[in-house]
Amino acid sequence: NKLTSDSELTHLHGIEEGLNLPNEYKFINHLFSKILSISARRILAICAGLDSSSSKQQELATRVFDSLRNILCNNIEAFFDHHIDHMILCLIFSVHRAAGPSLEKIVATYMDLFGKSASGGIDWLHRHILQLDKKILSPALDNIS
Repeated sequence: NKLTSDSELTHLHGIEEGLNLPNEYKFINHLFSKILSISARRILAICAGLDSSSSKQQELATRVFDSLRNILCNNIEAFFDHHIDHMILCLIFSVHRAAGPSLEKIVATYMDLFGKSASGGIDWLHRHILQLDKKILSPALDNIS
């Protein structure tokens, strides 16, 4: 399973010319496609910043993307009151936990790549991601598996 380009994402989600869906459904499909496309680029960039091996980068990025897509499709309430970037950081931490970089390195890589600073400070962001993992994402992933 490989992370896909924008055009492949569009095809994956059934957004094709002539698709006979009400406009509301076309909009939702378009919105999900955009969310997944932007998320895929962010996931790839962060994974590339964390690991020097391109095969490891691709494997990690694919697992994170698949998890994000599953949660978006099957457990949308996990996104309520949470920024998508925090969800991505949490998923990278969750998927890469066993032998991967620390949460501090994941957050530092994110901040270096996207010029972001943690509005509540680094400690707040770490606590927030750990809470997301414990209370929302881990149970959501368990329910999907």
